[in-house]
Amino acid sequence: MSYLTYFAADKPLVERPNPFVETLSINEALKLGIELDLELLAEIDRDEPEVILFCEDEAKMSYPNIYHFEADDYLDELGTTKPFTVGVDHGELTTEDLGALADYARDALQDHLQIELWSVWLGSGDGVANVQRSAVIGEVTAQRLAEFFEDPAENKCLTITR
Repeated sequence: MSYLTYFAADKPLVERPNPFVETLSINEALKLGIELDLELLAEIDRDEPEVILFCEDEAKMSYPNIYHFEADDYLDELGTTKPFTVGVDHGELTTEDLGALADYARDALQDHLQIELWSVWLGSGDGVANVQRSAVIGEVTAQRLAEFFEDPAENKCLTITR
């Protein structure tokens, strides 16, 4: 089983990549002074883009990365009826990370009346939310999101409205 966090809405949502991570070619990485195992990378074109994933501060690697994904691949398990989704890659969620998710929700609600934040275990069943909560955007804080993610339910949904 794997864990999936995502936002869902009735119209398209925007991606928001992790601003602390960049992808580089081997030559770009070398110009920045990044030490690489060139023997391991010998068969890769040194100018091919997006070969090296780089982040100056390893702790920032877990900052939320919000990306489009093919929901059709998970339809039986997602739980939402909303047609548009963006996935959220994250590691251990810090207060800063949770604040970034609250900011994303706030920004999304400028163009949407309602969005959903889901946390599901793929492979655990039918995607129906064991826990369903709701909040207006003013209530969505880092602390509120921490409580949402701490809930041990396998599948949970937080519906957020303006």
